[in-house]
Amino acid sequence: MDKQRGMILLIVMIFSQIFGLLGLHMLQMNLFTAKQSQAEWHKQEALNMANNVLLTIEKLLPSVCQIKITPVATLRDYPLAWWQERAACADNKGSFHFFYAIEHLGEDPCGSLQETPRLIANYFRITLIGQLGNATVRLQSTIVRPIENKTLKCKETYHIILPARQMQREID
Repeated sequence: MDKQRGMILLIVMIFSQIFGLLGLHMLQMNLFTAKQSQAEWHKQEALNMANNVLLTIEKLLPSVCQIKITPVATLRDYPLAWWQERAACADNKGSFHFFYAIEHLGEDPCGSLQETPRLIANYFRITLIGQLGNATVRLQSTIVRPIENKTLKCKETYHIILPARQMQREID
C-alpha cells in the first residue's frame, strides 16, 4: 500500500509541475501580446501625428527645406544625424519629433489646374520622418501647386489636375 501512495504522490507532483509550466507559459504569452499591442498602438499614434504634420507642411511648403531629387531608398536610409543637421526642417509637436525634406519634382506644362488664366501643375514631394517614443514612421506625399508659367508650352493635350495631395505612402 505504501508503494501506491508514493506512486500517486509522484504522479500528482509531475502533473503539478506540468500545469505550473503551462500556466507560466500562458502568462509569458499574455505579456508578449500586451507588449506587442502597445508597440502597435504607439506606431499608429505616431502615424496619425505624422499625417497631421504632413498636412500642415503641405499647406506651408517652406522653400528653405528643399533638397535635390533623391531616390526614396536613399532618403529612407539616411541616418538620423543627416536629418538632425537640417534644423530648419525639424520640429516637435508635444512628444512627437519630426524631420522633413521637400523635393521639387518639376512642372507639367500640360497639367492645367484651371482653364483661364492657365495655371500649370508644379509638383513637390515631401518626406517626413517622425518619432514618438520608440515608434518611428516615414511618410511621403506628392502634392501639386499651381504656377503661372508662360514660357512652358504644352506639346501634347491638356489635362485637368486637382491642386492637392496626389499620393501618400509609408516608406519602410
